[in-house]
Amino acid sequence: MNEYGAALEAAAAAGSIVADVSRLPAPKDQVKNAILYALRITSDEKMLQHLKTGFIDLAIFQAGRLVAYWSRESRISLLAHE
Repeated sequence: MNEYGAALEAAAAAGSIVADVSRLPAPKDQVKNAILYALRITSDEKMLQHLKTGFIDLAIFQAGRLVAYWSRESRISLLAHE
């Protein structure tokens, strides 16, 4: 999970550019499954929020070179409306 966090930080430093899936430390499905597992076993609210945000942010990793104009803050605000 720490390596995934580093990949997210690198993508954030690039601004709104969608990161190529090859920049993930493991296959995208494996990262997704690790987050889903952690969500099931974690009861700490702060950690749950981080995991939910990390799950949403996983969507920025796509095959090919794409540009996104949807800010990270917009994605995070979706969590507030659950």
